[in-house]
Amino acid sequence: MTRRVLFLGAGASVGAGYPLGRDLIRAVENYFAHAELDVGRKAYWSRFIARRDTANEMEKLLLTSGNPEVVLSYLDLCAEALTADDAAIGAVERTAVGEFKNIRDGDAATAFAEERGEYIDTLYNDLKRQPLDSAVRARLGFVAGLGCLSGTHALAGRSAGGKSSTGVSAS
Repeated sequence: MTRRVLFLGAGASVGAGYPLGRDLIRAVENYFAHAELDVGRKAYWSRFIARRDTANEMEKLLLTSGNPEVVLSYLDLCAEALTADDAAIGAVERTAVGEFKNIRDGDAATAFAEERGEYIDTLYNDLKRQPLDSAVRARLGFVAGLGCLSGTHALAGRSAGGKSSTGVSAS
């Protein structure tokens, strides 16, 4: 029995009317701008658009890349940074709980809990976390927006009669 191996490179689906990777984000954005979708689906995508449109110059360079791998890599790194910061704050919380358990005086325990609670709140509300939190929401919106398209031919270039721009039927 002879086995055959096919190597498909970049652009393998162009013949079916699907965009190249560098054009994918623009095609998805165009789809969300013009398709009749429920408000929930458009809201997911708008999370990404809102983050991209309010980004600083360096972030904008990454978030406007035509390469979805660049966009997602940046958003993934932001999510990892926020997770690491959460873990560090969690360690502070666990230390505070351990210290609290050793306080025998009721008034001292109450004062300690209030002081540590306020301190931990300031850590969670630190301004440096806001862009990371926003990026995590944008990532969810980007991924969910792409997920709305899964199993559809929404990105295939269509002309009249349901044929792709290459003349290949999408049915």
